[in-house]
Amino acid sequence: MIGSKQMMPKRLRYPLFLAGLAILVLGSLFENAEKASVSTYEATAIVGFALLVASVVMK
Repeated sequence: MIGSKQMMPKRLRYPLFLAGLAILVLGSLFENAEKASVSTYEATAIVGFALLVASVVMK
């Protein structure tokens, strides 16, 4: 886009997206196996979702 400044390079956005996705998927699998509390599920979901959103929103 004209006049927009890259805040985050493209090389960093893809690993950030994959890290968020891995936290959501692997974290939920691990928490399910360990019978974690609801607050742990929420914290994992918030962190994973925040990484996903940050990788998409920050250009």
